[in-house]
Amino acid sequence: MGIQSLHKKLVPVLMLALCSALLISACGNGLFNIPRDDPPKPTGTVSGGSSEETTSPAGSGGGAEDTASPSEQPLKPQPEPKPPDDPSPDAPSTNNNAAGVFPFNFTSTDIYGNTVTEETLGEKRLFFVHYWATWCGPCIYEMPDLAQLAIDYGDEVGFIALLLDFDSNPDGARKITESAGIPSSFVMVDPGAAGLKKVVAMVQTGYVPTTVIIDYNGEMLDSPLIGAYGAGYADALDHFLNY
Repeated sequence: MGIQSLHKKLVPVLMLALCSALLISACGNGLFNIPRDDPPKPTGTVSGGSSEETTSPAGSGGGAEDTASPSEQPLKPQPEPKPPDDPSPDAPSTNNNAAGVFPFNFTSTDIYGNTVTEETLGEKRLFFVHYWATWCGPCIYEMPDLAQLAIDYGDEVGFIALLLDFDSNPDGARKITESAGIPSSFVMVDPGAAGLKKVVAMVQTGYVPTTVIIDYNGEMLDSPLIGAYGAGYADALDHFLNY
């Protein structure tokens, strides 16, 4: 066999061997490795202070661990409100007939020039505080009814009137009250006395007449009575005296 003929036979063999070697080398270097999907990551939900892990189904993309918000935490049971303590059967009951002096210390002057203090009204269960003016028609019209109230309720109720225009018309006030039969126990005083500021604030609604009923502790027992009620004041007095 000649050299040329042998060369033709060996070349294909050598080429095949070389290709095989290159293929094996490439596989060893991972050039043809097929990447695989990463396994799904577990997702967690914190509930009640414990961690429970659940695996996401394939294709869900997995997810990071979630932490429950405070609103998702289990609430602690709230204690039941305690009922108020029952009053002791030995506790003294309120004396509805208790009386006291006018609750605001003051020194003023009445329409006759006499000095008037809280002691002048005596000890009473309630105090009827009336705010009026001599130029007020309804005030003058209901004055006889006020006189009768002072007579009927004078044993339990102290009556005091604050005269808005005391400085300008005390003479007119005397004529009106005397004509209506107002008893001397229903004192008509100058509201400018320092000790009467709190009382004036109660009745100074911007209207005359205005009346308030207070107890001997200085508590106003209802909203101010604005306007002339005449004999109707008796209903309010009866209500609070029997309350």
